[in-house]
Amino acid sequence: MSDTPGAGGPPANELQFDHVEYTTPGPAATCRVCGQPLLDVYYEVNGQPFCQGCREQLQKTLSSGSALGRFTRATLYGSLAGLAGAAIYYGVREATNIDFGLISVVVGLMIGKAVKKGCNARGGWFYQGLAMFLTYSAIVLTYIPPVIKAIGEGADEKAAAAKPQQPAKPADAADALGDAGARPRPSVAQLLFALAFLVGFAYAIPVLIGFHSPMGLIIVGIGLYEAWVINRRIPLIIHGPCQIGQADTGSAAHVEPAG
Repeated sequence: MSDTPGAGGPPANELQFDHVEYTTPGPAATCRVCGQPLLDVYYEVNGQPFCQGCREQLQKTLSSGSALGRFTRATLYGSLAGLAGAAIYYGVREATNIDFGLISVVVGLMIGKAVKKGCNARGGWFYQGLAMFLTYSAIVLTYIPPVIKAIGEGADEKAAAAKPQQPAKPADAADALGDAGARPRPSVAQLLFALAFLVGFAYAIPVLIGFHSPMGLIIVGIGLYEAWVINRRIPLIIHGPCQIGQADTGSAAHVEPAG
């Protein structure tokens, strides 16, 4: 939970709650968040020393805000990171004419951290799924310009091949036909169906490419995994209050972040 605000100043270093290490701080111990010395009483959050102010601020952060607000921020931050990652991916591919699949891992890291920042590090399957979806969408986005270009070139070639075969019509015949010879405009339902087909095809592109290049699909999977694992929910176990230089005799509380 690296974005947990401290009560007495900026974090001394990034917090890591993944690995719990229980220790008994000595007289020179400092708070892991604000860096202030622990003079008398302290708390342990997953084995890391917290002063009372930072412990209260942590619990306030976990219980503050609305679920809708966190989801909106996570989606916004993740989408912006996805656009930036897609631009980097596409730019490198266009500049070098080489598809560096490893960039998808970087995209996954960027989006995973952005989603985590937006949801105040709540984590959980919901934000994990959001991070994975945005990561996959960012990768898909890099394939849309080449697909559009290929469709346009194919249409031009087809039109050029068909043009010499069409007999020229007399001017009076063309006038007589008028609008009757014009092609009917597609309906709204047809346009929506075509759009849905194009979107579905775009999301299938990485999988279709994976049939020819399994390693590329594996790398995309690694990028999705990175986005997933960054947003896993880490339960917090708070011990305290404890006395400096003494074994932990305080109570323990299991804290689950709000959704």
